[in-house]
Amino acid sequence: MESILQAHPVLPCARMGQPHADLADASAQAICLSPVPAGAPFPCVVNVLGVGDAPPPLLVELRLPPGVLHVGHDPAGRFDADARTLTFAVATRPGAPRAFYYELIADTLATGWTATIDATLRIDDPRERFEARSEASVTVARQSRLDLGYAVLPIAPIWVFLAMVLSMPSWLGLVWVLRRRRRALARAPRRPGQSPVARDTVMVPAFFCLVCVLALLILSPGLVESVRSQTVFTESRCTILDRTQSGSPAPDEGPPTSTAVVRYASPAGPRVAIGFDLRGSMGLGDNRMAYQAFAVGRVYPCWIDPKRPERVVLRRGWSGAAVLALLPAVALLSQLLALWRAWRS
Repeated sequence: MESILQAHPVLPCARMGQPHADLADASAQAICLSPVPAGAPFPCVVNVLGVGDAPPPLLVELRLPPGVLHVGHDPAGRFDADARTLTFAVATRPGAPRAFYYELIADTLATGWTATIDATLRIDDPRERFEARSEASVTVARQSRLDLGYAVLPIAPIWVFLAMVLSMPSWLGLVWVLRRRRRALARAPRRPGQSPVARDTVMVPAFFCLVCVLALLILSPGLVESVRSQTVFTESRCTILDRTQSGSPAPDEGPPTSTAVVRYASPAGPRVAIGFDLRGSMGLGDNRMAYQAFAVGRVYPCWIDPKRPERVVLRRGWSGAAVLALLPAVALLSQLLALWRAWRS
C-alpha cells in the first residue's frame, strides 16, 4: 500500500491574555498514514514544535472524527472514548519527547470517505489561554470486493446488486420461452363445442418467486452469520480498545449503530479487529446505544469465526436481517406452490 502522509498547515494561534513568549511559534503537527484500508490499524504521530527547551505545562488534544476509532497510544496519552479525544501531556523538562505516537483504525462504513483529525496544543492551566491547531486528513480506501460472510466476491457491492436486479428479465424471459408451446396451444383455433384453453397464469407467480429469491439473497449474509454464530463460532476473551456509535458519513445512509475495537488471541497470534453485533443487526432497537454496556480496557466474552479469525462479535444470536428473512422465505414457498399448479394446469 502506498503511503501518503498528509498534514494541513497549522492555523494561526488563537491567544487570549498574555501567553508565554516562548510559545509564539508553538504548534502541533498531526500526521497520519493515508490512504488506509478499512478495518486495519494504521499509525499516526503528532509533533509538538516551537515550544522551547522548558515550556509551561502543555497538552495536545486530538479529536477523532466519526468513522475513525482508537487502537493504542504512547504511555503519555489518555484516551476518552465518550468525548472521542486522545490527550498527551507535554513534559516540561529539557530534552523530553516532543513526538507522540498513536494507532487508529477506520470503520468499514467510512469506506471511500476522507476523515479529518483535529489536533490542538494548549496550556494546561485554566488561567492562561493559548491554542494552536492543525489537522490531518485520512482517506479510507474504497472496497474493491464484496464480503458476504460465506463468500468474498472480487467486485464492488453496487455491481452485484445491479446484476441481481437486471437478471430478473432474463429469468422471466426463460420462463416465457419454456411456456411457448402452451401459448401456441391457447392461440390455436378450437373446434365448435370444444372448451377454450385457460389463460396462462405462470408469469405472475414466476415474477414473485424471483422477487422473493432476490430478497433472500440480500438478507442471506445476516441469516448465514446468525446461524453460524450459534453453531460454529468459538468463544474467546476480548479486550475493548474503543467503543462508540458507528455510521456512514453520508446523512441518508440510515441510523448509527454500535461498534467496538477489540484485541484478542487467534491461532495466528494477537489480532485487532472491529466487531460488535452480527451482520444485519441495524434494525434492532437496542443496538444504537448498546456500546455503553462495555468499558474501554476491560475484558469481555466474544465469539470468533474459526474460518476467518478477523471476524469477531461481542453479541451473537439472531440478527434483524435473519428474522426479516423469514418473510420472503414463507412467501417463496407459497409462490413456488402456486407456480407448480399454474405450470401443470
